[in-house]
Amino acid sequence: MRRVPAMTKAAGSTERIWEQPIDTGGPPENGATFDAIVVGGGPGGSSAAGYLAMAGKKVLLIEKDVWPRDKVCGDAVGGKSLSHVSTLGVKADLESTPHFRVTGILFSSPKGNKVRVPLPEEDVAKLEAGYSLPRAQFDALLFKRCQAMVREAGGSVIQGGEVRSI
Repeated sequence: MRRVPAMTKAAGSTERIWEQPIDTGGPPENGATFDAIVVGGGPGGSSAAGYLAMAGKKVLLIEKDVWPRDKVCGDAVGGKSLSHVSTLGVKADLESTPHFRVTGILFSSPKGNKVRVPLPEEDVAKLEAGYSLPRAQFDALLFKRCQAMVREAGGSVIQGGEVRSI
């Protein structure tokens, strides 16, 4: 695996954009209507809201936490997910931040036995095998992009909101 340089704000300084608050605008106006309401701004919810916005739908995206935030996770984005990461416009942002490229999988036993399974070379060469990076970093990049898409399509985003019943 190879380390990619950090995204820089100015020559010589590193900006960790995933540790910064994400401005999602104000709450929707009273009486506002939406084509869809997405509860949860993690990878699944952000992606769903982003795809709906791309389809021209007016979306309300509600996330219970406020960015920056972290979640316990395996910290990897698999190759099959990268087409969505690319379609949603996040792949270039991801590649400009620190991450590792996944080139294979290592299985190990408690006794120290190891088996390494390389991923297909063509996927690795096309940068489609996967990435390993902190969940907080990936979520922030995806949420930031998708919430912007939602707002550009006329929708609204709420951070720190809790849905108690439907």
